[in-house]
Amino acid sequence: MECFDLGKLKKLIEKYALALRSDSQLGFCLSICRENEDLYEHSCGPVSRFSILPIASLTKHLTAITAFRKEILSKSLGYYFDCPPKFRDISIKDLANHTSGIPEFLYLPTDEQINSWSIDQTIEFIFSLKPKERGHFHYTNSNYVLLSKTLELECGVRYDHCIKQTLFNQLEMPFTYSYDEILERRAVLGPLFLKGRSKWSAAEVNRGNRGWGDSSFYSSIDDLNRWVTSRCFIEHTSQLISLQSNRPYLNGLFLNSEKSLVFHSGSTPGSESFLASFANEKVSVTYLSNHTSEQSQELIPSLMEVIGAR
Repeated sequence: MECFDLGKLKKLIEKYALALRSDSQLGFCLSICRENEDLYEHSCGPVSRFSILPIASLTKHLTAITAFRKEILSKSLGYYFDCPPKFRDISIKDLANHTSGIPEFLYLPTDEQINSWSIDQTIEFIFSLKPKERGHFHYTNSNYVLLSKTLELECGVRYDHCIKQTLFNQLEMPFTYSYDEILERRAVLGPLFLKGRSKWSAAEVNRGNRGWGDSSFYSSIDDLNRWVTSRCFIEHTSQLISLQSNRPYLNGLFLNSEKSLVFHSGSTPGSESFLASFANEKVSVTYLSNHTSEQSQELIPSLMEVIGAR
């Protein structure tokens, strides 16, 4: 395969699978596709291509692409919010490209405060911050909070319903659920595991940043493959790449230096996720696991290195 060394990737994945054999509860699935053709798949333990697992920060790309499809990127925060003057002229495109200058909110309050806040309370806090000069790339979760609320205001429905109506229903992704749907259908989600200092324990269903544009959905390798090989993904990704100005970020996905590869990884207690797409060759790589540990968190950077994302 021209875009990366498939043999090297297979060795990496097989070595990791071998390390998991001592515990039959742990597993993962990795898939490589070219358009709609399966080139390689490795499933380990109880996880298959149809297993429902958290996709963590892969949600961010869904949020940004939905904003693109709704054709709202040229609108400003002042169009949607009664916000301070210093925020009014920031565009939705500035949020999606992380050039808004809005500081990161996530590490300023305590975890207890964040977990108790509604999205409106979170936005009120963000609007109390002092934005920096626009136009410079600075990745923050604040941008996703504002993006998700903007989508609610634009569509007139809850954030997760907007994503489903715009993407999942049209692409026929039957194995993709929001956080609330997972709570209602807990049985569709298999057990998740988290390793502490010495032993594995069950991980709770992560509330995630529900409605904050991040960590809001659960999906399967089969559905992620539908998404990353869809015309919607390919066309919008190609269009957005052509609009970039040598920035490392593309509306929900990072770019490598050649801009032929876009990728994003995510991690939440009990699951790791990864998605990459080679636009020129129409090749995609997707990965989901049902566990997190120090070893599992080392796998993703190694995977990124093999495919050229680092």
